[in-house]
Amino acid sequence: FPGYVQDVMFLPLGAGQPPDTAIQQVTSSSSSYAASTFDSSQAVHIADTAAKASFDDLDKDHKQQQPLEQLLVAVRGTNCLNVLSISHTKSSNAGSTSASNGIVARVTGSVNMSEARDRHASFSAMRFALSPCSRYLLVATDSPILLVLRLPDWTVLRRLYGLDVEKFHNASCAWHRDGSYIYAGASHAAVYVYHVGSAKVVKKLAGQHTVNVRDISYDHSTNRLATCGFDKTVKVLVEAVD
Repeated sequence: FPGYVQDVMFLPLGAGQPPDTAIQQVTSSSSSYAASTFDSSQAVHIADTAAKASFDDLDKDHKQQQPLEQLLVAVRGTNCLNVLSISHTKSSNAGSTSASNGIVARVTGSVNMSEARDRHASFSAMRFALSPCSRYLLVATDSPILLVLRLPDWTVLRRLYGLDVEKFHNASCAWHRDGSYIYAGASHAAVYVYHVGSAKVVKKLAGQHTVNVRDISYDHSTNRLATCGFDKTVKVLVEAVD
């Protein structure tokens, strides 16, 4: 990848394929992963020599792939979300009774988060959170912007502004159990509560930490919000949003 990987998340089954498809294939027979940067504008060149040779090799070795899951990847320095499709591979060479197992990870799509749909990286994704119904994706960025995307068509439904962040912001976010509110870590050791429908800040949770929040976790069954901070403490809030 062209930059530091900030977050990864397995997508739910049926999450859908982003419209900006790619053709690059990356194969791995171990836990290691090798990838080169991919320019989605080249997606129309399906007859690319390297990709064709890779598929020829698959046919030659009689490899059968069983699709597994999709993995969403946030990469710093880009304004796109990358989607990897992962599958198991069983290879049996002609004249041999042995079979080798491996993993095939293909960059199958990308989602441009910019309103202008350009490649200028004005902000990058930092953290993901899936809604309780698994139909919406919350993306916390390295800017004062939070995004809510709809699955499976990847439409940006909301751009939430007004999050008070510092230059090197440590992004954190979570959904409320009814899907109407989201939590986001902000500067000055605060947690902002947004109403998704109105895209407005409805509450600021402050005074729990002395320095900024590192991460947020929300328990849907008890309506409890847990936060950990750079002050080396963990706080649990009961009924953070009534």
